[in-house]
Amino acid sequence: MGRYWVTSGHKHLANDEWLTPPWMIESLGPFDLDPCAAIKRPWETAQKYFTIEMDGLNQKWFGRVWVNPPYGRGLDQWIIKASNHGNGLAIFPLRSTDTVWFHEAVWKRSSGILFVRGRVRFWTPDGIEGGPCPHSSIIVAWGQGNADVLEKAKIKGHFIRGIS
Repeated sequence: MGRYWVTSGHKHLANDEWLTPPWMIESLGPFDLDPCAAIKRPWETAQKYFTIEMDGLNQKWFGRVWVNPPYGRGLDQWIIKASNHGNGLAIFPLRSTDTVWFHEAVWKRSSGILFVRGRVRFWTPDGIEGGPCPHSSIIVAWGQGNADVLEKAKIKGHFIRGIS
C-alpha cells in the first residue's frame, strides 16, 4: 500500500506522524482547540486539544479551531465538521477539490482559501522538520475573522475570499 502521509496526531499504516510547522501555527493562531492533536507535541497548537485517544471527531468542538486532519479515509468528515463548526482553519490536500463534500463544505461555506505555494514541510513529534509533503496543500477559513488572519498570514500562496 505504500507510505501514508499523515499530518495530524493520528497514526496509520506506516505509523508516520507529521505535525503542523510551528511557524504556521504562530502565523495563524492562537487557537482554542486542536481536535487532531498529536499525543506527543513538541509545541502546542491550541489551548485545548483532542488526540486520537480522545476521538476528536466525535467530541464537541468549541471556540476557534485548528484542524490538521488525517489525510486518508475520513478526511471529508473532519472538513465537514469544521465547516459546520464555522469558526476555524483547516489544512489538507488540494487533491480533494473534485469531491461533493469539498464543493459543499469549502466552495459554498468557507470565508477564504489559501492555495499554498510550494510543498509544506511538516514536522515529526520529536520536533524535526521533514521533507516536502508529496502533494499540494490548501488552508481553508470559516468565519470572516479567520479569513482576515489567513489573508495576512506570512504563508506564501494565493488567497481568495469565500462567498459565505
